[in-house]
Amino acid sequence: MTVEKAVEQVVGILRADSTLRQAVKYLDERLIVKGTRRFKPTRLHDEVLLNMGKPNFAERHFVKACIRASEPFPVKKVQTKEFS
Repeated sequence: MTVEKAVEQVVGILRADSTLRQAVKYLDERLIVKGTRRFKPTRLHDEVLLNMGKPNFAERHFVKACIRASEPFPVKKVQTKEFS
């Protein structure tokens, strides 16, 4: 999967569900595409920050768990987090 398709997938998931705060697509052990909302969306404003590159500390733990479970990369399911 290319980075462009991963960006489209992450942004599409965030645009479809306004209760989600973050969506992460793992393309490789060292490459992720992450979309994050800073604030809950309103009727007039919806902002999504995109990060591409190395996984952070928590995401590296998920990568290690995927490797231990023999999950192939890219991980098919996009990992999401909701607003707390």
